[in-house]
Amino acid sequence: MSEAVRGEIGYAGGTVTVADGWAVMRRLRRAGSILTGPHIERYHTALASYFGTRLALSYGAARMALFCLLEAMELREDDDIVLPGYNCIVIPNAIRFAGLRPVYVDIRESDFNIDPDRIERAITPRTRAVMVQHSFGIAADMDAVGDICRKHGLPLLEDCAHAIGATLDGRKLGTIGYAGFFSTEATKMFSTEKGGILVTSDDTLARRLRERYERLPFRPEPYERRMAQRFALRCWMGRPSLNVPIALAKLGDVALRLRRIAAIEGYDADDYAGELAGRRSDPYPCRLSDVMALAGLRQLERIDADLAHRRRLADELERLLPGKGARVPRYDQRRCQPSWVRYPFLVEDVSGWVARLTRLGLKPGYWLNHPCHPRGSNDEFAMYRAGMCPVAERVSRRILNVPVHSRVPLSRIRRLERLPDAATASVGAMAGVEGGVA
Repeated sequence: MSEAVRGEIGYAGGTVTVADGWAVMRRLRRAGSILTGPHIERYHTALASYFGTRLALSYGAARMALFCLLEAMELREDDDIVLPGYNCIVIPNAIRFAGLRPVYVDIRESDFNIDPDRIERAITPRTRAVMVQHSFGIAADMDAVGDICRKHGLPLLEDCAHAIGATLDGRKLGTIGYAGFFSTEATKMFSTEKGGILVTSDDTLARRLRERYERLPFRPEPYERRMAQRFALRCWMGRPSLNVPIALAKLGDVALRLRRIAAIEGYDADDYAGELAGRRSDPYPCRLSDVMALAGLRQLERIDADLAHRRRLADELERLLPGKGARVPRYDQRRCQPSWVRYPFLVEDVSGWVARLTRLGLKPGYWLNHPCHPRGSNDEFAMYRAGMCPVAERVSRRILNVPVHSRVPLSRIRRLERLPDAATASVGAMAGVEGGVA
């Protein structure tokens, strides 16, 4: 794989190609609505086949898929949903928007997933479901959590926002519990710019979901058109921040118009600000449009190759990082094949690592920098209080990640070899954190 990008490689649009961009633009130019069309059901059929589930549906976002799942479960107001206290703010928001209460359980520092030993003490007569998050595409402890759910008669929900294609004992994550939901936002396993997927094989739940899905609206067509244009720009240019002369040289006047559109990031700024504040966007929930279903369908066909690439890079990071003073995730490698939406690791000197990674052209990411990521979210609305999940809070202050998608060449990862061994932290200081080290 040649190194196409000389500078910093970012996270958005890492799985798309130039051909994807042209396919989306041709769909935009076609007469008629870009909201409805044949690609939506083709996408659903392909997703159900890929996951091996009875039903797969697409939504405007993963959080909307979760919201629709909770509505279809027909729960009562103020029922409790147990979930890990280490996720994105949109997850507790969706629970609150559905009239329910999030109940947080701390995580294990080894794999950033919910700690099964802490779940039972969070279960009360008001508990109606337990949710796991497969953080960074690493499978949660589904055996232990599944046993707890069966003991208490609770459905097990899978937050697979990071985990398209990840497996446990050969089974795809999202298909082990009652239902699973996934994200296809621009920085995830593949991109529909915004979007989500919901899968289940439960007959009753599938019927309820399908009935509700048919009544959902789309986002307004001008909004979807701008979203599709920004998707196309990512396909052609790698990242929206590249300068206009490069765009002009490659793409002419069309690229210039798209560059101007992409520079106006405000088309979704209200949605983002609303989620941070605990407000629902409008419409919420909604469907994925036909034009973006086309984008998803094209990338789904390449997902296995992308996963193989991510795993090759993760293997190299797993080899290199411990000797440089970082702590890498620990999980059962015989049973678990992560998807690696990003490769996470823990360090003591976050700012020092950020500076070094940036100089090496490995863009550092900050997922997840707060138990209800990102910092600055409305914790009060999310019903999270400081001290609820001390392990998650400690992890959030020390975690970094690097991209491993298809635009990141192996040579870029191997730049880590230039760092001196144990450059920023001693391995001993990182070891044994779960055993009581502060």
